[in-house]
Amino acid sequence: NYFPSLEKKAYDVFKYSLSKVSSPELYANRLGEYLFEKYKVKVVILPPDLRHSTVRKYDILSKTLVISDLLTIQSRVFMIAQQIALFDADNEINNIISDNGITKSESVILARICLTSYFAGALLMPYENFLNKAIFYKYDIEKLMHKFGVSFEQCCHRLLTLQKPGLSGIPFHMLRVDIAGNISKSISFSGISLPRYTG
Repeated sequence: NYFPSLEKKAYDVFKYSLSKVSSPELYANRLGEYLFEKYKVKVVILPPDLRHSTVRKYDILSKTLVISDLLTIQSRVFMIAQQIALFDADNEINNIISDNGITKSESVILARICLTSYFAGALLMPYENFLNKAIFYKYDIEKLMHKFGVSFEQCCHRLLTLQKPGLSGIPFHMLRVDIAGNISKSISFSGISLPRYTG
């Protein structure tokens, strides 16, 4: 669960666009500017009074990324970062999929979603900086959330990707469970057996 080519690409974007931004609250504006400067893509936030069902949609003809304003600011920033991944790291993503022998169309789609999310996490939470802060904060997720301006789940996912050889974090396990006890996501890193279905 560590992809050095995506880490490098994400860090290049971070250095160019976010390294001098004083607060994560300003990330949405800066990443929107980055998309427009490099690709002439506009980010448009749709207000809820338009009665739309769009959460995120990229219109290739108008070069517009449309995002719902019903989303939290953390989700909006993450979706902009995912769109940057599709432009900046498309070759790297395709190579990872090809190198791992993923060929079925449904699997390729899912892999691309997962890898763009990985890139977004790496962009918003650069590896060494995030690992150092995780150790400093004793892996306190709430402190890390506020430090990097991300959501609880985004922070948890990033903790799962700290698997760089020679510079790794704790091999966490993750379960996402709804209020009824149903498991909607499970990730394990040290062989612990996690239930795939049911509660």
